[in-house]
Amino acid sequence: MEGVWEYFGNYFFEVASLSIAFGALVYAVLAFHVAKTATKAAEASDLVSFNLKAGEVMARAEQSFLSLQKACHDLRLQWENHHRHHTPNLGAYESRQEDTRHIIEVEVEGRKLLMMLKHEMDSLSVDTLKDFIQNANQTTTKIERLALQLTPPKQLFA
Repeated sequence: MEGVWEYFGNYFFEVASLSIAFGALVYAVLAFHVAKTATKAAEASDLVSFNLKAGEVMARAEQSFLSLQKACHDLRLQWENHHRHHTPNLGAYESRQEDTRHIIEVEVEGRKLLMMLKHEMDSLSVDTLKDFIQNANQTTTKIERLALQLTPPKQLFA
């Protein structure tokens, strides 16, 4: 028994430092797993945040298109009233079409922009979400600018 105590006494510091190193290694492995889990949680949170933002900008683009459609509808009514009051009943159909052609072109252009944006949203990946959000904001601005191209009929007399 004395030999065991003597052997343990001679190597006490080596055994103690080895067990401390092993404990530190276990602690480092646990810390690494916690950090890895936290990184995954942060990435998932970012993905959810970007998806929500993408949904918001898409809804804003759709709202802009609906506003554009309403403006086109209101302008068509103005042109119809104008034609009803200022042209003969048997007036040239082609001239009426020419007056309102730009309304159709503006509405079609807005619809194309919105459809391209919807198509782009269907094929989103995590890496492209930021680009999509920026593109959606630009597309919304383009749709809103289309309404500026609409020209109402000129008042012939006040």
